[in-house]
Amino acid sequence: MPLLTTPRTRDGRRPLLEQVDAYRDGRIDASTTADRLALKILRARRLAALVHRGEPILGILAGLLAVGFVVALAVSYSAVFRAVDALVGPALVVIAAAILAVVVENALTAKERPISVMWDLMCFLPRAGHPFSPPCYAERVVPELRDRVTDWLTHDLVPPDGLDLAARLRWRDDQEDEALSHDRPFSVVLSAHSLGAVLAVSTLFTLRPDHADHLRNVGLLTYGAQLRVYFGRFFPELFGPDALGTLGSRRPLLGKGDPWFSQVELDQDGEPVVITPSDADDPSLVELLTQPDGSVAWVNLWRRTDYLGFPINSYRLDDRRPDDLDRGADEFGPPRYLVKVATHPDYQSAPQYRVALLDVIERLHRTPGPPRG
Repeated sequence: MPLLTTPRTRDGRRPLLEQVDAYRDGRIDASTTADRLALKILRARRLAALVHRGEPILGILAGLLAVGFVVALAVSYSAVFRAVDALVGPALVVIAAAILAVVVENALTAKERPISVMWDLMCFLPRAGHPFSPPCYAERVVPELRDRVTDWLTHDLVPPDGLDLAARLRWRDDQEDEALSHDRPFSVVLSAHSLGAVLAVSTLFTLRPDHADHLRNVGLLTYGAQLRVYFGRFFPELFGPDALGTLGSRRPLLGKGDPWFSQVELDQDGEPVVITPSDADDPSLVELLTQPDGSVAWVNLWRRTDYLGFPINSYRLDDRRPDDLDRGADEFGPPRYLVKVATHPDYQSAPQYRVALLDVIERLHRTPGPPRG
């Protein structure tokens, strides 16, 4: 069973598997472990890699559907068509029964629910792209989350007496802008999982101070995120490399043991890549979260057993730019009666979560370092 490259875990429990730093000579080594829990972890990595191939598989299925449609039109008046048409009804019944069985089995067990993932994706996107879907919740969540952040940063400030409503609103806007660009006794760390990372990033872009290119007193902790590999590629203007200030990503491969083989080799090749500021008028997210001492108040956790979690900057294990964004999380769940493999949920139970949270808080409160030459 293949050993995929894995992020180095720090401040956690004893790792059951050795860390795979790189693919030697372009090959993925096979594991010879006999540990039962380690074998479960390897199987979970393999299953996650299979799910990661969903994008090229869907592309192939779409191509086959188009070919089948053309062939069906070509033979629609032949005897072959009538024979095939007689099988369509039973085949659709079998497919519908299989889908129903999967949905019911997921609803009656404690397994992850892929249907809920699809629901989240549909509800996040604006309704203009799919008018018959549920309403877009991002239109409500992002402004509400922004208000909660600014309310906390300015909750100790009292407006002067004698101001009318318009003046009070202008005073509030000025205080919010000041609190987002200067030191305050309070700070906020947005902790976001999976699709919540997209909501958190969208909120941070709305928090940019009017007169500053850096965001103070607000940090970001993401885990199980798809910002780089999916949203950054599908919506480059919103979450691409220039918008986030991170490295781009290639598409997954279908014929490799690791669907991200080419991206892993590209990230591990040579020296760590230093991302220079883009030519865009607005600063990137990394630039927004860069503190006076040069650190970036953003940490991302991921693991290879996560079928929906990826690094947001690089697969390179020793990458220190930008300021150690990506870190590994334990691949087995919290100690309970039955130990299970950790996949997409339960990042908050990993010891690396608390360490990462404290690191982000520390970066928000560090004293400025010496000026760079």
